[in-house]
Amino acid sequence: MNQPERQPGGETETRGGHHSRILQVLRYISDNLEEGLELPQLADVACYSPYHFHRIFTAIVGEPVATYVRRKRLEKAAREIIQSKQSITAIALSAGFETPTAFTKAFKRTFYITPSYLREVGHLSPISHSIQPLSIKLPEVVMTPEIRELGSFPVVLATGRGLINHTFTQAAQKAFSELQHYCVKHQLWPITGRCLAIMPDDPSTTPLEDCRFQAALELKEERVIPKEGTVERGLVEAGRCAIFVHLGSYDRLWETWNAAYRNWLPASGEELRHAPPFEVYLNDPSNTAPEDLVTEICIPIQ
Repeated sequence: MNQPERQPGGETETRGGHHSRILQVLRYISDNLEEGLELPQLADVACYSPYHFHRIFTAIVGEPVATYVRRKRLEKAAREIIQSKQSITAIALSAGFETPTAFTKAFKRTFYITPSYLREVGHLSPISHSIQPLSIKLPEVVMTPEIRELGSFPVVLATGRGLINHTFTQAAQKAFSELQHYCVKHQLWPITGRCLAIMPDDPSTTPLEDCRFQAALELKEERVIPKEGTVERGLVEAGRCAIFVHLGSYDRLWETWNAAYRNWLPASGEELRHAPPFEVYLNDPSNTAPEDLVTEICIPIQ
């Protein structure tokens, strides 16, 4: 991956650099809709690591990479249904659908009409609201993180799986419950510190049911961690991090995540580091009101 080098003043790009790179990806997608368009390939076009690319794309564009690509393919298919004499089956296969039935279902969900009806009426008006070029506006910067140089530290962690309705609620409950029982059994509580959550998977390339939520506790001293169930020893890597403070319920953490990637990153001149971001929970939800919860969102940067 070719990443821009950091300059002495700390600025690697102009304020609109990250948005320009995403726009470059959108143009590439538009020009190559019949190709595979795998996430690592698109990340390389933008000069991002695949790990962070999906977060930046989703924050700026407003929808995940796979959703955007599918929508653009459906829009192209709609134009071909009107303008060409190809069979709808051929158009469906060209759009990447394995069967006409799957194509019709996705088409109707997006445009509220069937492909055959669109061919019958022969004009764009019923779906013209959907077939519009995307315009990205440069947002105002509304967040200022603290930049810290973190040392590496060991953790004991348990893993839950499953991103359901865009949340890890069930996976988090499972992982933290398993971690708690393990720490009691192995008498680890006296040597544990900060409580964290690490999300190491990319939902754009990992099936949602397989995406991992890793509940973790910092280990303040070295200890052998016997692997048991999903519990194992882990390591948070050293390096610079942008630390954002989220005040309030965990249900709204996604707002701070999106604002960090959409508002702060494009203006910061910073480059992301290829390491998983993580959350640090600074108080205990069992005895703290949701509106009083404090969470640090830690985004690794170069």
